[in-house]
Amino acid sequence: MYKFINSGKLKASNILEKITIVRRSVLDKFFEGNKLKQAGK
Repeated sequence: MYKFINSGKLKASNILEKITIVRRSVLDKFFEGNKLKQAGK
């Protein structure tokens, strides 16, 4: 996940040094997009 956050593909917020918050709706859209890409292979 951190790879996707650092590359800007996944929007997230750092609350504290060790806590990263990602909205559920953002995760759902991210994984749905990846399913569509894999299905097209």
